[in-house]
Amino acid sequence: MAFNCPSCKARVYDHSALCDNRNDPAKEFGCPNCGTFYFLRTPYSNRYKQHAKNMLFFGAGFVLDQYFDLTSFIPLLIWATLAAFLIYPATHYAGLVKLKPTPYKSPNFHYSSGGIA
Repeated sequence: MAFNCPSCKARVYDHSALCDNRNDPAKEFGCPNCGTFYFLRTPYSNRYKQHAKNMLFFGAGFVLDQYFDLTSFIPLLIWATLAAFLIYPATHYAGLVKLKPTPYKSPNFHYSSGGIA
């Protein structure tokens, strides 16, 4: 996903962002242009749990449909699943998710020259 850095207005992608410690939410996403670190809405350590919850919801709906033969429930299940999987990316692409800066300053970034050590 791509974000606009509020500090320098640069476009920051997941694969090009600075990361000093993936297990610490304050150190896992930084702008490579200005070195400002931000909190992500869903930290990397919690993304697998969130995807697991979504798949569990989808699997439970499938099992209920097979067990109770809920033919009238199928369209509702399909639309609810699509909405659950599309709301998160749509809010990021629309710019509705605002990044909150962290107080962390990376020792690997030269803030005076604007580059990585």
